[in-house]
Amino acid sequence: MRSIGVRAHDLGPRDAEGLGRAASALGFGLLQLAPAKALDDCPPLPEPMGTEWANGVRLALGRSGVRVAVLGCYVD
Repeated sequence: MRSIGVRAHDLGPRDAEGLGRAASALGFGLLQLAPAKALDDCPPLPEPMGTEWANGVRLALGRSGVRVAVLGCYVD
């Protein structure tokens, strides 16, 4: 079965729970996630995004049936 995705920062920035709800409400099951652009609670750079924080994001998105298909970043 195919799923359609969206760039997460086109729906945000917001917290992971809200991002999952917004994506799901629009019919998207996958995200291209650039955390610093899409999540308003992303640790500020250069702080590392720890595994505990990342797992929390995964779980929050999953509650809405949304998964991360592409984890990315932008270098300006």
